[in-house]
Amino acid sequence: MKKLTILCVTLMISISTYAQDNIPSTIEVSGTTYFVPANFTYIAEIVVSRDFLYDYYNQNRSLASVQEEYFQQITSLGIDTKEFKEDKIGYLTRGYTKEGVLFTFSTTSIKTLEKVISVTTPGARISRTIISAILSPEQIQEFATAAIEKARKKAKMMAEKQNKKLGKVLKIVDHERDRISNLTYYGEEEYPYSVKVTFALL
Repeated sequence: MKKLTILCVTLMISISTYAQDNIPSTIEVSGTTYFVPANFTYIAEIVVSRDFLYDYYNQNRSLASVQEEYFQQITSLGIDTKEFKEDKIGYLTRGYTKEGVLFTFSTTSIKTLEKVISVTTPGARISRTIISAILSPEQIQEFATAAIEKARKKAKMMAEKQNKKLGKVLKIVDHERDRISNLTYYGEEEYPYSVKVTFALL
């Protein structure tokens, strides 16, 4: 019985040692490439609310009349009011105490956005503007490939310092999205596209 126990323990140690010896050495690095976004989308959020009617002569106006006056100004600029999407829940989460509504307006034209945010009427305010860019599948492939190549070069340099060679790619982690939001419109500003890559070490 003792011999069997010793044999089992010896066998388990041997298997464990063999398993550890056969775990491949790996290296995980990040790679980043930079690009200038294109294909911009501009979104304006407009709040129309009786909360903003501070003037004595406007305080008793209905929300309908406040909204109508705002849209009259919008229409005079040649912009279709049907492009304004109502967000009732969005308004309720803003904490206003009186009647109102939140509208979102989306366009790919910076000139059209500038027209919309230039409109000022009693009871209407621009809440915020969002600038984003959509990456096409071709762009994603291009940027990811470039980032992986940057990671490969970095990993190769680190491997050589350990007197090892770089093996095949074992894992790629890409958390980048196809929409990049809150961009800065003015200027040729570059943005990063990053991935993490795990390589085998030989």
